[in-house]
Amino acid sequence: MIQPLHDLIAVLPAPVQESKDGFQIAQVAQTRPKEGTVIAVGPGKYAANSGVLIPMSSQVGDKILYSKYSGGEVEIDGVKYLLMRDEEVLAII
Repeated sequence: MIQPLHDLIAVLPAPVQESKDGFQIAQVAQTRPKEGTVIAVGPGKYAANSGVLIPMSSQVGDKILYSKYSGGEVEIDGVKYLLMRDEEVLAII
């Protein structure tokens, strides 16, 4: 299992979908999904001025939207995860 630190979250990206007419899109042309499920959340980050812990916006189990270039990919036991900052989440679905 993966446990993010600070204000990072671990996301399991949604699988890449085929086109609606059944054609498969070439691997090169497929874009990274912009939707996923939060599977782990760090404790949050501390405010620079006051030292108070800022709570996370995302929680485990949230389905989220994120931008195409958010975070970084990590592969653990053959499963690809995305690690990103909580502030990179655009919306909770």
